[in-house]
Amino acid sequence: MVPAQGAMIIELVDGCLYEQALGVSFDASRSSVNRRHVKLLYRFLDYPSVREALNRAKSVLASEKGLDKGRRLASLSRHAEALPYLRAAVQEGGDVEDHVRLGRALERLERFEEALPHFGRAASERGLAIDHHRLGAALFHLGRLDDSLPHLERAVELGHDMLDEEMLMSCWERIRLRRRRTLVDRVRGLVAGLRASLAGR
Repeated sequence: MVPAQGAMIIELVDGCLYEQALGVSFDASRSSVNRRHVKLLYRFLDYPSVREALNRAKSVLASEKGLDKGRRLASLSRHAEALPYLRAAVQEGGDVEDHVRLGRALERLERFEEALPHFGRAASERGLAIDHHRLGAALFHLGRLDDSLPHLERAVELGHDMLDEEMLMSCWERIRLRRRRTLVDRVRGLVAGLRASLAGR
């Protein structure tokens, strides 16, 4: 029977938590990873399933590039840790997908202003429903309702086959809210104008 620590290592590796499985930090050097790997292999010499998990963890960490690490961290909802790797990928001439990944990590951290240029690039270069939805939602969160509306409307136009029902409802709710506010603003303007004209008599 596999000891508790060995079972935990297998579970961590299955969850792509390779650093935790080996007990190293995310910025550990390759030599640190190797040393820890050898030490644990020796400890679990009689447990092939644990050794297999340790070998997998070491193999991934030894070959993983920065962008791969950023993707993995983001997939584990460790967005703050993923940011440096995702930024590096974009700065090294990343494609639209790299900009989207960085934008989404920033969005999850509620850093909407920083996410805008990345979502904007995706909306202008690729122009999918989801790209317009993300850009419109970020603008909406920043209170830029007039700027968000065209993107949310475009997302709905494009998105019947591409956005799930929850996203479509989100778009429509935001569009309705904006239109309601515009109507209220117009009525207030008319009332203010009427009061001003009555006061002038």
